[in-house]
Amino acid sequence: MEIKKHFIVSGMILVMIIALIGWGYKVFFAFDSFLPGVRIASVAVKGLDAREATAKTEEWFAAAGNVPVTFTSEDYSYEIGLKELCVKPDIAQLVGEVWEQERQRGLKSKVLSVSGGQIIDYPIKLSYEPEITQNIVEEMGEALNRDFVNASLEVDSKDGLKILPGVPGQKVDVDATFAGMPSQWEDFNALTVPIVLKKTEPVVDEEQLKVMGELGAFTTWYNTGEVDRSHNLTLAARAINSTAIPPGEEFSFNRTVGERSYARGYRDALIINNGLFEPGLGGGICQVSSTIYNAALLAGMEITERHNHALAVAYVPLSRDATVTYGIQDFKFKNNTRYPIYIRSAAGSGGLTVNIYGHLDFKQNISINHVVDQVIGFEEFTQMKNDLDPGTVIIEQKGQTGYRSRAFRNFSDKKGQIIKTEQLSTDYYKPVNKIIFAGPALPGTEEDFPAGERPIDVERPIDVEMPDAGPEGYTTDENIADGEEAAIFID
Repeated sequence: MEIKKHFIVSGMILVMIIALIGWGYKVFFAFDSFLPGVRIASVAVKGLDAREATAKTEEWFAAAGNVPVTFTSEDYSYEIGLKELCVKPDIAQLVGEVWEQERQRGLKSKVLSVSGGQIIDYPIKLSYEPEITQNIVEEMGEALNRDFVNASLEVDSKDGLKILPGVPGQKVDVDATFAGMPSQWEDFNALTVPIVLKKTEPVVDEEQLKVMGELGAFTTWYNTGEVDRSHNLTLAARAINSTAIPPGEEFSFNRTVGERSYARGYRDALIINNGLFEPGLGGGICQVSSTIYNAALLAGMEITERHNHALAVAYVPLSRDATVTYGIQDFKFKNNTRYPIYIRSAAGSGGLTVNIYGHLDFKQNISINHVVDQVIGFEEFTQMKNDLDPGTVIIEQKGQTGYRSRAFRNFSDKKGQIIKTEQLSTDYYKPVNKIIFAGPALPGTEEDFPAGERPIDVERPIDVEMPDAGPEGYTTDENIADGEEAAIFID
């Protein structure tokens, strides 16, 4: 009897153990709903299955996204909704991931959750839309950013060269500002985020200017009667004036001057386009880039990008021009000294002068030469125009000589002896043919010809090969005779 009773009790205990194990397995490992104490973001999902938890979290997220975020700096503020600023998470995917993590959670932790002794939080990472963030930063920057002003040089009629002190600037510190934003979703109230501004110091200060001297300078001349062209080059010269370049950094003409547009004040003037002279926006700009090119050469700077014009120009010798086209061709040079350099650029009374100042330890004795390897003659064409009066002759396009040329930079010692010569470029300038429109011949003077080509009696120039002069045979640009380089004042 006792044995039978013992077996019955043992059996009951075994059944209870099996039942308990089954219940525990179902509750803790084969559950169909979240355990007590589990929260996704700030949402308690106790007793909810994955679908229900997703719906509840979506509802919470929609409300949380309506919280306003206000960025502030003194009397400036910028407000935006949190959901506009943030990347919307995939709630269903996140709930599914939490469900799987719950399956893997340890038994002890689950028992504590069921007993109410532990809260398990699964945060949702808060990330921000890059494009929206960039737009906010740009808008805040327009209101709060202030460019620093480098110390500068001013020519005073009484006191001579004066140093004007620099002024610090400020800029929105994007990383520091957004570090004040939450990193995960929570039950937010209205968010107020201080805008962090960082101070920007001038590249060149008064003390640096005191030890600066002129490393190189160059002047070109322009016709003030060409009003629009003069206006354009004056605008560009002003944009470059007071530019400072830190040691090892690169100057870019296009980046410094900016896009040439009507909105920015530029006008139409003669440019070179596809090898022809024609009106175009920003004509005259290339005289500024060419003047800086020569000043940079004489200052000993390292030229990193330069392009010659398609046609020869009159304001600089052959192979000493530098054409620019915004977004396509640039002029660049590198500050190869150990100190900042400072550019002064001024236009007026028909003269454009660029001075480059730097530490006088880097002052060098430099000269520039060029050699013409080939002179390429232009051709002359006359075209019959029956709509012109008899005997009328119109020069539709002036002819211009073409060239092949090279430029060299010479470095000399204190005694004037050349110690190093470097070739700067080999350039080709195409010729421009002369085109004449002629009306019908006057009666009794010449046989009438049908419309089209009309024979003319001209002596066409021929290509002239110039001797290939070596370094000792250069002609210095300062000694070139007037008129040797036929050209007109254009871009």
